[in-house]
Amino acid sequence: MFEFRFAAAAIALCLAAGPAVATPQEAVVAPVHGETRTVRDWKIVDGKLTAAQPGQFELPVAGLWRLSVVGRPGKIPKQDAGPFVVLRDGTRLAAKIVAGDVVPAGFSLDFASLGKGTVPKQYVSGIRFATPKGEPGAKPEDDGGFLADLKKPPVEHDLLFFQVKDRVRKFRGEVHGSTKEGLEVTLGGEKQVFPFERVYGVVFGELSGLVERPEGTGRTIVRFWDGTKIRGDIVAASPASGIELAVFEDLTLVFPCSWVHEIELISDQLVYVSDLKPTKVEQTPMLQRTWPILEDHGLAGRPLALGSREYRHGFLVVPDAALEYSLPAKSRWLAADVGMPAAQVGSARLRLLADGKPLASDYELTPGAPPRQLELELGKARTLRIEVRGGDDLDAGAIVILGNIRILRRAQPPAPVR
Repeated sequence: MFEFRFAAAAIALCLAAGPAVATPQEAVVAPVHGETRTVRDWKIVDGKLTAAQPGQFELPVAGLWRLSVVGRPGKIPKQDAGPFVVLRDGTRLAAKIVAGDVVPAGFSLDFASLGKGTVPKQYVSGIRFATPKGEPGAKPEDDGGFLADLKKPPVEHDLLFFQVKDRVRKFRGEVHGSTKEGLEVTLGGEKQVFPFERVYGVVFGELSGLVERPEGTGRTIVRFWDGTKIRGDIVAASPASGIELAVFEDLTLVFPCSWVHEIELISDQLVYVSDLKPTKVEQTPMLQRTWPILEDHGLAGRPLALGSREYRHGFLVVPDAALEYSLPAKSRWLAADVGMPAAQVGSARLRLLADGKPLASDYELTPGAPPRQLELELGKARTLRIEVRGGDDLDAGAIVILGNIRILRRAQPPAPVR
């Protein structure tokens, strides 16, 4: 799940599994600048997206913001039915320890069909090497508290879980890494090595020798249909060959496209406005009621949405309200999808100002109309003000969605190569 809230935004590639036959895969490409377009037969190789438009289309990955493919999710094997590894950000993947490999500060793991390689210790939250004896899968009452401690690990020390006869027992200690003979640990002040077949699992402390909590260093976030997320650097991708991701220096995994719902490429060219802290928030009650401004989600925790489009970032605003922000350095453009969800009544007016001056004429919004794609030049402005006012009908249920509202830092839009 290598997902964190960067003051940088992302390139999201929503990938859906299609049928098992080799058919052209259509995708909707949204570059950092410019309008979205539909392409087919897409692939990412050598840092470029190439596709048919129906003519040939080519764009550097650095110029992408989102690529989405419509389809159905494929079946993803359970990642916690047997041995697995959990990374610091919560990513859980089925994996078995590779005995005999020497990794002084990490672990050599086999991810079955996905690949194998080395995971540094500082990126690991816990590993389950086995399941309780006689059980096809772990149950909380049978694992010595392993799953509970994995959800709420200790702060400093590590926890080691050993198979003792038919029970799993827990000990406090420090885990160092893998040797040819097994797991190297310190228990009771003494450094020891235990064969992996004796170890049920380990849970690392929150600090566990770390200066700060590492969450990965890659520029790509891959999201699966089951909610699992993992971060790394994208090497290559296509519907036929899958998603090749360099997770760590010595670990590259290839995920079937049928698993993958979305890929997000982090770009320092974008900053989501919802990741910024407002300098001022103003709200005027409409019909004696004030509604909270929702960030990055809609009503009842549902995604922000306009028609069939969903947005991971942005705002849900009920008029009247205004937000003010100090713009980050090198802010050049403001982009967003804006509109109102379908409703029987209601209307609203959106005004966007930079350094107190309107960026464009006011936007008159009505329920159910197609989202309006905005891309407005900020120049060298230092402040942004967003105003949402109710329409003449004074409907207290009017809802305005500011989908993926973001700051673009490139002075000039990149020209796609055709």
